[in-house]
Amino acid sequence: MAEAAAAPVEFGPEKKTLSVDLLQVLTAGNATRLEEILSSDSQTNGHVAINVQATAQPPPEPGTSSCCLLGVTSNGNTALHLVASRGHAELAKLICEKAPSLVATRNTGLDTPLHCAARGGHRDVAACLLSTMLNCGIEEAAAMRATNRRGDTALHEAVRHRRAEVVDLFMADAPDLASVVSDDGVSPLYLAATTESVQMVRLLLRPSPDGTPSPASSAGREGRTALHAAAVISKDVINKKDEELSKQQESVEGYIKGNGTIASALIATVTFTAAVTVPGGFIADDHSHPGTAILARRFAFRAFAASNAVAFLCSIVATCYFIYGGAREVPASHRWSYNAPASGLLPVAVQFMIAAFAFGFHLVLGAANLGLKIFVYFVSSASVLFCFPGIWVPFFLGYVKVLRRRGGWMGLLVQVKRIVFAVLICATFVVAIVLEITLADY
Repeated sequence: MAEAAAAPVEFGPEKKTLSVDLLQVLTAGNATRLEEILSSDSQTNGHVAINVQATAQPPPEPGTSSCCLLGVTSNGNTALHLVASRGHAELAKLICEKAPSLVATRNTGLDTPLHCAARGGHRDVAACLLSTMLNCGIEEAAAMRATNRRGDTALHEAVRHRRAEVVDLFMADAPDLASVVSDDGVSPLYLAATTESVQMVRLLLRPSPDGTPSPASSAGREGRTALHAAAVISKDVINKKDEELSKQQESVEGYIKGNGTIASALIATVTFTAAVTVPGGFIADDHSHPGTAILARRFAFRAFAASNAVAFLCSIVATCYFIYGGAREVPASHRWSYNAPASGLLPVAVQFMIAAFAFGFHLVLGAANLGLKIFVYFVSSASVLFCFPGIWVPFFLGYVKVLRRRGGWMGLLVQVKRIVFAVLICATFVVAIVLEITLADY
């Protein structure tokens, strides 16, 4: 510190108010104007001395210090506080040159200018302040470890607000700050762990360029460490994500159940209507067996009736199971026992409804449209096979060998059971075509 320094000023905000002109210059960041003000100040005879030990000293006599830079705002902020909080690095350098002891002053919140720069993430200003603190003397260097009213150091503030550049600067120029705990025993590393900031943790634990391990303390409240905090936070995060996944799964399941219920109800409606309005109509009352289906003796009609009945019954049962599976009265652990059978019955209902459609078309087309009948059966067979990819995808992708290796023949049997109805329906289509060709009236 300069030899011409004035008597020490009490550690804390000065009671003199900053001039309006100087406030405007500091807030605007006008370095040229600040130089003019400082050069025209006839009372600037040396550096300002600050007693960082907070011991009471008599106030300075008027005219013995830099009157421009000793003033404070209503919150106790000095000129250096103002430029540090706003990131005016050039102004901070000028003030540190004229009054380096201002780096140790505090405002009413007990923040030093370094606290303000760290909180705002202003790396250049923080670098200037650190350099001044390290080069001036013991008292200024001690201000690096000063804690504010919250009990935090400047490094705590940088970690709390996730100012990665400032934390990187501190760990490069003043790594010992990582070992300083707050007034309530919280280290910067513990704080980083509680805020779930992986980047901050990495910066604090990063070794120095020469390979020296980081001096960061892991201390926390009530004897806990950063590892305890990380474990608790990780558990909370995992639980939170599990809850989110559960909600998403419930939402997807609810969507599927809703669509499944609608689909099964529609199939039941269509098949019931087809049962009472059969192809070919009914025998009139003035004939024998009135009210019965005219084409009841045809193979295609019998296949139509059987397919329609299976589709109707499967869809009705699936609808009931979907309703039970979605009821709130049913425990969540029991809902799968309803939803699984419903999901299995719905594809069967769709397949047999397609079959009923094909057989019904066969009956109404007559004997003169054999080519059209074959086309309808071919398209219907493709629909039965491809409407549910679970039937053919395992065979197409070669999963059958994997299933046999892992589950043996039982695993393969489970997969084969899925295609039984599709094969049965397609085989019935072939029989209907053969009978149409060989026995036209059968």
